[in-house]
Amino acid sequence: MTGGRGADLELSLEGRTVTARLAIAERPRVGDEVLVADGGDGARYVIGVLRRLREVELLAETEDGTKVRLRDDEAEGQTLTIEAADGTILFEHAGGKSRISAPRGTLELRAEAGDLALSAAKRVRIEGDEGVEIASERTVRLDVGEGAHLSLTRRGAQLVVEELRARLGRAETKVEGDAKLSADAVEIAADAVRTVARRVSVDADQLVEKLRESYRDVSELAQTRAGRVRMVAEETFRILGERTLFKARRDMKLKGETIYLD
Repeated sequence: MTGGRGADLELSLEGRTVTARLAIAERPRVGDEVLVADGGDGARYVIGVLRRLREVELLAETEDGTKVRLRDDEAEGQTLTIEAADGTILFEHAGGKSRISAPRGTLELRAEAGDLALSAAKRVRIEGDEGVEIASERTVRLDVGEGAHLSLTRRGAQLVVEELRARLGRAETKVEGDAKLSADAVEIAADAVRTVARRVSVDADQLVEKLRESYRDVSELAQTRAGRVRMVAEETFRILGERTLFKARRDMKLKGETIYLD
């Protein structure tokens, strides 16, 4: 038996929790092994107590029926429990492990005037079948060691780590204001990169491009201002326009084995 309310008992059957109706005068206690009969209509009935696993000493009992019990078992040792009036275990300590349970309703831990600290020598694990929520009016901070941390405030988020890796199926980032990326080196590897902007500015000491083919379509003016310009074509160098103007402030030279002027 694992719990129950009134004549309806909760039992553990092959790892599943099932309910059964109490059909005897003696009420079994949590932890007892009971005999269950099938009523034929799908209902189960507790018709006897097969074995009481532990000797129980009642340490205290409140007016609403809440009991504090100490159970002795030769194999498992002592177990301290706090049980509700219906036998449901609210707190259990045994074998160096403590457990607080809320089988029905909500369990709330609250520190009205101070901090609430959860500390463990090994791990702290939080699980929720429908979700896990962390809420704060000011700051949420996660620290790992001395240097790495994640901090969330109303104004923004700050992540400080030595290395950041992310594997995503799809990603989308929208920045309402300015965005800035600072790094010693940035490498982008992609099948296709598309940039859409009203204006693109590049300020660098040196720009090196290695392409198999390059196409640039400018609807109005394309201008290059440089101290010197050198263009090298392994085969054909062709300039085509409705009107072509070459102008030099001093000298202009055309040099080739053969020069055709049509």
